[in-house]
Amino acid sequence: MAKGAEYEREVCKLLSLWLSGGKDDDWLWRSSQSGGRATQRAKSGKKTSGHCSDIAATDPRGQWLVDLVAIEIKRGYNGKPNNTIYDLIDLWRTTPPKVVTVIDFIQQARSAQKRAGVKYWAVIHRKDNREPVIYSTADFYTDMKTRMMDVPHLILKLPGKKSIVLIQLDDFLKNTKPRK
Repeated sequence: MAKGAEYEREVCKLLSLWLSGGKDDDWLWRSSQSGGRATQRAKSGKKTSGHCSDIAATDPRGQWLVDLVAIEIKRGYNGKPNNTIYDLIDLWRTTPPKVVTVIDFIQQARSAQKRAGVKYWAVIHRKDNREPVIYSTADFYTDMKTRMMDVPHLILKLPGKKSIVLIQLDDFLKNTKPRK
């Protein structure tokens, strides 16, 4: 099973194929240190173009996606309880809500979004023995023209924050046409 950097490369190939209509698998690739270089440079006030999240464009035809959304890719985290979007649904019902790793994923994506100066953030997460999911704000899916009526999705309304929409990654890719 793919872990860490290997899974990031797998997702980059999948997204490249989606962007290219199945023709090319190399429009996107894992960014320098999976965004770590940009994070370190930001600590000293420096900007790093195109490498703020886990994905960077290696072909100009994929640049629009990187310019629109900062994508964080997560794999595994099976041994730790309360760390997926699935777990968040049950945990949010507790009072007060417990802090879970998925919140850290979202915060990391939001930080990458801010460093990159892009409009949206998204997290692609695949827990072992589960289908990969993508989650972001409802605005992201609207802007991407996702045909939500055709896609099973889950909407989480978090107090004081925008709603988070969860969709299986395959459903998102099948029901969203990339821009040309």
